[in-house]
Amino acid sequence: MKLFANCLLLSALAAPAFASDSELPATRFSEDCASCHGVGGAGDGPVAAVLKIRPTDLTLLGSGGSFPYARVYRAIDGRDLPLAHGTPDMPVWGERYKRALGPLGEKVLHQRIDALVKYVESLQVH
Repeated sequence: MKLFANCLLLSALAAPAFASDSELPATRFSEDCASCHGVGGAGDGPVAAVLKIRPTDLTLLGSGGSFPYARVYRAIDGRDLPLAHGTPDMPVWGERYKRALGPLGEKVLHQRIDALVKYVESLQVH
């Protein structure tokens, strides 16, 4: 039984970030981000008008020459933001995503956030 449990855990750890890396980051974006940032990421989601702080236009993040991968990753994860300086402007998705992972933990959480960051990078206008 213990061998079976170990094999099950190892196969789960080796699982891809999503069932389909090209499909599910878009679904995750649509479900978790588009209400504020809009379907295309321009900051024009249906609730954007009622927020005190307008959502970031994610399509312009790379306009300075390079896409700020680490900054976007930290914003999505949200767990390393200094809460002593107030609450984050958006939900802390790292904690929410991790709760659903159970024993899969940080490795799969990183893979999922990485896939979402790469999706946001694909929204850049040039």
